[in-house]
Amino acid sequence: MSEYRRTVSDRGPSIVGPIAVALALGAMIVIAMLVQAAGSAGRPLPTPPRVAGATATPRPAATPLPSTSPGSSAEPSADASAEPSEEPTESPSPGPTDLPTPPASLNPPPTEGPFAMNLYGDGDFMSQIDVTYSIAASMLTMRNIMVEGWDRRQATQRQYHQLARELSPQPLDGQGAEPEGWVGGLNELGFGPYELSIQPTFEDAVAAIARAIRFTGRPVGLLIWRGAHTWVVSGFEADADPAFTTEFQVNGLYIEDVWYPKTSQSWGDRPEPSSLIPLDLVGEEFLPWKRPSKDYPDRDGQFVLVLPVLDSGVGTT
Repeated sequence: MSEYRRTVSDRGPSIVGPIAVALALGAMIVIAMLVQAAGSAGRPLPTPPRVAGATATPRPAATPLPSTSPGSSAEPSADASAEPSEEPTESPSPGPTDLPTPPASLNPPPTEGPFAMNLYGDGDFMSQIDVTYSIAASMLTMRNIMVEGWDRRQATQRQYHQLARELSPQPLDGQGAEPEGWVGGLNELGFGPYELSIQPTFEDAVAAIARAIRFTGRPVGLLIWRGAHTWVVSGFEADADPAFTTEFQVNGLYIEDVWYPKTSQSWGDRPEPSSLIPLDLVGEEFLPWKRPSKDYPDRDGQFVLVLPVLDSGVGTT
């Protein structure tokens, strides 16, 4: 991947004289009107995702925008994400089936021996600005991982939150969004295809995470704390390449927890962005879905993922 660089257009020759000044003023007025109209748009225009390989190319550090730290010190509650309705708009994918064939364009090609990849680049992380914004902040972090150039504006996170709520099953309870809205939002913004994946066991979920990241070069979303909070997974380390063999063991996941840098009273200090978390510690927080207020037969007791897929379906298992 090429390094992200800003470019400045060459300036043309200067223009003098009253007529030129009038034309310049007129152009400034037109530009101001266009900027104002663009600013009033309800949703941000997506930037096409970048194609990622096994290791993300380092990108220059960006200057943080003002007020990008979390605005709330409250800990995510058990209902931080809104409760899914009984009829979700996105149909969960089935559990594991036969391993799909890796795409021919896979970069790097299937490799023998231990394998590691991490898509995260410095500056990709965005902490949630509100207790109910874990899905929105995860969407924005995923966007930054997939696109050259960062967006850490609070306004964008609010737009993503509203989009996820609009695409969640209705009616919504509470002020959060649902996993279906997370999937739908990423797809509508042009970062898909993503799908809601339900895996029966922790081992199946971890294998699905590694294969999806390896085959698509895009991050995975997790519903942790039994569905109350979210993680972004940007990479993994394994004893073998999932594109080379079905017999691989994942040793750890690279995690972005949007509750960072705050501390959870129930779960302790949150890991720094792009921390490699050993699998046994992942399992302490990535627990089977179970919401306290309602039964959900399609996902209760199972592991819920926001999984990137290829158009052909590669990466869904």
